[in-house]
Amino acid sequence: GMPPLKDPWCIVITVPRANVYGVTDTATTSRIVMMASAIVGVVLAFILLSRSVYNARRAQLKMNAEKKAGYQKRIQKSYDEMQTLGVPMAVMHWQSFNAMEVLQCFEEQRD
Repeated sequence: GMPPLKDPWCIVITVPRANVYGVTDTATTSRIVMMASAIVGVVLAFILLSRSVYNARRAQLKMNAEKKAGYQKRIQKSYDEMQTLGVPMAVMHWQSFNAMEVLQCFEEQRD
């Protein structure tokens, strides 16, 4: 220290800021960079997750639409085949069929 003086002295010491606060300034800058990187990372993760969910949902909807189209195609095919007789046969009212005592060949019934 200084020896005791009878008159008060005012001493002003100037030191460059980097010498005193250099480490603190570097830590603050590093913190800001790390926070910005973390925010960018979270935003990118959210975007990628959202895109993944969107793609999965779109694929599910497409698969359901294809399945429904397949069902409708099968139903339409069955309906069309039902309207066309694939084998020769005779169609008659139930009363006529019930009145028959002996089953006859369809060629005889068709005429």
